[in-house]
Amino acid sequence: MSLLDPALLDAFAVILKALGVAFVCEIAADICRDMGQTAIASKIELAGKLEIVALALPLARELLLAARELAG
Repeated sequence: MSLLDPALLDAFAVILKALGVAFVCEIAADICRDMGQTAIASKIELAGKLEIVALALPLARELLLAARELAG
């Protein structure tokens, strides 16, 4: 496996996107908390977590397919 393997690059792209979503959601939730809107802040955090899960689903599918292939 080389560093330029397409699967590795895809995984790295997913990690970077998830990191970006996490940072943006954390900043937005902190702003909402500073304004006294804790309910909105918790909804923003939930939406960010769901987005990260949605980003990771294709990667998890590939992982499961590879495990199935190795198992026989």
